Amino acid sequence: MIFFLACTAPVPDSSPAQLSDTIQDETSQIEPSEIPDSHPPQGLVLNEIQARNDSTIMDAALAFNDWIELYNSGDEEIALNRVTISDESGQSWRGPAETLKPSEWRLLWSNEGGLPFGINNDGDQLELAIDGVVIDRIATGMVDGDTSWARYPDGGSWAYTARPTPGYTNGSNPGESTDPSDQLFGVDTVHDLHIWLSDDSWAALNDDHYTDVEASLAFRGAWFDRVGFAKKSTVGSNRDFDGKAAFKIDLDEYDENRLRGKQKLVLNNMVQDPTYVAEYLSYQVFRTAGVPAPRVGYVRLYINDEDWGLYALVEAIDKDFLARWFSDNSGDLYEGAYGIDLESGELDDFEHDEGNSTELTNLEAVVTVLDAGATEENLSELRTHIDMDQFITNMAVEVNLLHWDGYTTANNYRLYHNPDDDLFSIIPWGTDQTFIDNWYGLYSGYGRLMTFCMAIPSCVADYETAVLDVADIIDSLALDASMDAARAALAEDIASDPRAEHSETTQDDYLTTMRNTILTWPSSLQESLQ
Repeated sequence: MIFFLACTAPVPDSSPAQLSDTIQDETSQIEPSEIPDSHPPQGLVLNEIQARNDSTIMDAALAFNDWIELYNSGDEEIALNRVTISDESGQSWRGPAETLKPSEWRLLWSNEGGLPFGINNDGDQLELAIDGVVIDRIATGMVDGDTSWARYPDGGSWAYTARPTPGYTNGSNPGESTDPSDQLFGVDTVHDLHIWLSDDSWAALNDDHYTDVEASLAFRGAWFDRVGFAKKSTVGSNRDFDGKAAFKIDLDEYDENRLRGKQKLVLNNMVQDPTYVAEYLSYQVFRTAGVPAPRVGYVRLYINDEDWGLYALVEAIDKDFLARWFSDNSGDLYEGAYGIDLESGELDDFEHDEGNSTELTNLEAVVTVLDAGATEENLSELRTHIDMDQFITNMAVEVNLLHWDGYTTANNYRLYHNPDDDLFSIIPWGTDQTFIDNWYGLYSGYGRLMTFCMAIPSCVADYETAVLDVADIIDSLALDASMDAARAALAEDIASDPRAEHSETTQDDYLTTMRNTILTWPSSLQESLQ
């Protein structure tokens, strides 16, 4: 028996974003062969194809199989038993004794009960025929997971997209993104994320709050039977299970899983952010300034069907993240634990998160230069170990955002050593208390790299220029408007959060302070430097 999905659904509630340029790879499209005068019913097309389904949609057997979507764009019913689909190897599928009505879709799965072939994600050629006459074909080319080739509008031109729509309309355009992980981030959608823990897993977590346990995860119809699940946070945002604990999820802990291309998920509880949008806004400034920084989205978390409320979904700093920002993601990634800095006696306290090196020689080389003293000559030497331009920009963003809990105070940062250029880059973290407290000045941070820079006139000059540039970036981003839009999008979930710690009055007070900081603090820095 063939498993397929029939659908005549209307256009989804939100149509894809407007494209400025159609995403079209002409080399990977083959035009349909010429149809003779005595041609079969017109309108049947290959409408969408997914050759690597990592987490988009599951079939009836709860498996992520490849799929092909047919669409009848004509005015006549089409008998599917006249239809065949063949792949490059010559394997062929013939339809059942059913009809496909006008404006109707069929979703065909690659499994034992459906298509007799899988679709090669390194590239495949598919042909659609009626009564033996080929009426549509496509060469897919190499594709990434959770992407698809789809026609826009249905039955129209092919485009590559990270927004698959299996079994319903493709809409009018593919959207701008070809990265499926983009679906996880932003404020347009608060995704429901379900975690199920067994009694044994709960007992293990209660025994040791920071142990990793096995859990199951569901997200938008995708089910992962075994994922790693752990509590996070050890200082300010730390909460137990009676409160609003924060969590880490590793989809790859037991099986080779990805959710929209991501292996790890970080769920921040926002208990130190009464605005609920500090991370979302601040990381946007870092990224716009060219500093590698996470993306942020939002989820409604349910654990064993209990509503745990609204969480910030913060992009994990892992190999997937590194691949988006660096030419080589195989280097060593170090996490600066709370209060740990580039001191010879503290290097063993850095957590080694990624990479194969068991030595600390790269970090030791940086410390050696810092120990030699803050001179122009040593600054030149330091530039052979650290991307100082990027680091100076990071400091400039931190002071513009009032990020008092970042590297300028020796907290919340990662250091990545890129093998391609042999340089360290700094990656910010922990921005949930930005835009609020102004307790340190333009030059008064005490992270060791910052104090080194502040003792050298040329480095101070570069820093001051960067501060001015970042202030211009904040102005161009209109963060106050972004704050209002994000709050409006999250309003319902904020109001109904069963584990929220902040009253509406507290939220309003913090939002007022945040708005004032956005509108006045960067400009005050500019005035002080001009």
